[in-house]
Amino acid sequence: MLVVVRGVMRWLGIPVLESMPFSMRWSNGQRIPTLIWRPENPRVPLYELAVLAFVATMIENFIHLNIAAQGTNGYDWGYWVGLFVVILFANGLPLWQVLTSWAAIEYRKTEPDSENEFAKCRHSYWLCSGSPLWAPIEIVTGFSYFLFFGSGFYVGPAAIMLAGITRLRELERPAGPKPPRQAFEITLKRLPPEEAETASLLIDDVSQRPGLYVSA
Repeated sequence: MLVVVRGVMRWLGIPVLESMPFSMRWSNGQRIPTLIWRPENPRVPLYELAVLAFVATMIENFIHLNIAAQGTNGYDWGYWVGLFVVILFANGLPLWQVLTSWAAIEYRKTEPDSENEFAKCRHSYWLCSGSPLWAPIEIVTGFSYFLFFGSGFYVGPAAIMLAGITRLRELERPAGPKPPRQAFEITLKRLPPEEAETASLLIDDVSQRPGLYVSA
């Protein structure tokens, strides 16, 4: 479901959160695609694991709730408690926390989009969500989710706690705007023949072989 939703959003031009640091790009006349590698924050794969855990828990709980409700006296208040409290709230709240923390990593604006109060509030919200000072709170809330109706099958809370521990390392970094992430392109190229070699290239049998080259 996550793959399909991300694919549809990407097709519609909507930015999505992804933990895969590699992407491919095809160029005209190029037989082999160019691999683009972008270093990710170490918290990103933990957030991806947490998202998978909470979404899987919601789907599994919803299926089994409807199985358990069969043969009862209709969908009484117990069904709605299970749906809204045990499924949506117990997993939706930590899921919202994870997505907020993950999106704050990608937020790099230094000024609000406009001068209205909503834009200023939204800008402050993302700056606050990305602060390393949230690390202890992230650890505490992650632990509390272990007692929250089996939220995230215990995998999601564990991932949140590990992400909070990882965020503690960011306290050592100076405060300020986030630098843009540098992407690296990895392509497979064949060097020109020996007569076309320049003086900067080694003239030996090794330099004539195809190889992987990384360029910023």
